[in-house]
Amino acid sequence: MPLKLIKPTESAFFYNPRGKQLSLVSELKFYFNRNTHQFELDQNPHGEPKLTKINNLKLSADFSEMEFDAVYRNKDTQFKLLSEYPFDKTLYRTIAGIPDSDFAFRDDDKDKIELIFNQGAISQVYMYKHVDMNLVDSLTIIREDGVFYLIKQGPYAKIPLNSVVAADNRIISRSASEEFSYSVNDQEYIWNLLSRLINEKYDTSS
Repeated sequence: MPLKLIKPTESAFFYNPRGKQLSLVSELKFYFNRNTHQFELDQNPHGEPKLTKINNLKLSADFSEMEFDAVYRNKDTQFKLLSEYPFDKTLYRTIAGIPDSDFAFRDDDKDKIELIFNQGAISQVYMYKHVDMNLVDSLTIIREDGVFYLIKQGPYAKIPLNSVVAADNRIISRSASEEFSYSVNDQEYIWNLLSRLINEKYDTSS
C-alpha cells in the first residue's frame, strides 16, 4: 500500500449551516458526512464532493500526527499527516472525535464561517450572518505582512488590529483606539471549535 506523507502548509475550517456543510482542510480536505456522522476524505476538493471512508485512524499522543487508510482514486492508500501547528492538531482531534460528539446541523445556526490558516497563523477570517434568508451582518479580518486588518464596508476602511480573540460567543478585535465585536450565533460545538482555533495561537510577528 503506497504511503502519502503530507506536511500541511495551508489549513482551513468551513461551516455553512444553511447548506449543511462542515469541512476541514489540512492540505487534504475532510468533509462531514451526515449519513455516517464522521469526516470522510474528499477526493474532489475543488468541486462536487466525492467522499471516501477513512479507516484505521490513529493520532499521536501530542496530536501532531494523524494516520489513516483510504481507497483514494481507486487505490488503497495510507496517509500520514505531520504538523507542528496548533490549528492542525485541533483539526486532527476534531476529525477523530466527531463520531462520539452530539454535533448535528441545526436550523437556528446563523453564521457561516471560513477560517484560513497559513504557515502557523490565521490569515483570513470571514463570517456571514443570515436571518430569514437575509444577510444581516458580516466580519472580514485578513493578515498581511504579519499584521491583522479589519475590513469594513460602507464606507470602506482597513483598520490595523492589535488583537483578535474569541470570548463570550463574540469575536472581539481591537485597534489602537477602538474595540469591535461580532456576535456568533451558532451551536456550542461549532463555537467551541471556532474559539479554540482563533485563540490557539495569535501571532503578528511572523
